[in-house]
Amino acid sequence: MTAPPPILLIAAASGERQGVTEMLERRGHTVTEVEDGTQARTIVEGQPEAGLVVVLDLAHPEALKFLRAPAVQRAGIPIICIADRRKPDASSEALRLGIADLVARPVREEELTAAITNAREFSQGAGSSKPEPAPGIELPAGSVFGASPAIREVLALVRRIA
Repeated sequence: MTAPPPILLIAAASGERQGVTEMLERRGHTVTEVEDGTQARTIVEGQPEAGLVVVLDLAHPEALKFLRAPAVQRAGIPIICIADRRKPDASSEALRLGIADLVARPVREEELTAAITNAREFSQGAGSSKPEPAPGIELPAGSVFGASPAIREVLALVRRIA
């Protein structure tokens, strides 16, 4: 069994943040709490440690700005967001930006742990497959095609799963 991944928790200081931290620490995770989006981006950019998972509270004023940051997009670190009922558009935008999972508030330990496990397994699986060289463009009816490295990686993952 592998060690629980380190967690970067991005949320405003609150009782809820402390509760999430305690949940994660009970499960053996090392948790780094940050409030500032800039500080979070710096950690993500300089994170040499494989397996980092980000847990982001969408109620945080800088949540979407953090998700849109080019450094975060390139990092390939799985991000799990805590949904905010008051901001349904933020949840939709976060999903569009490629987060690994969304956990509803109030946060339940089992749901958060499952989301972290799934996100980590998915990112390890996606990272272990090497993109295939760009194939010749064939257009069979109803198929998906593309030549970018990102779409090749997605298609390789789909073929492996199928």
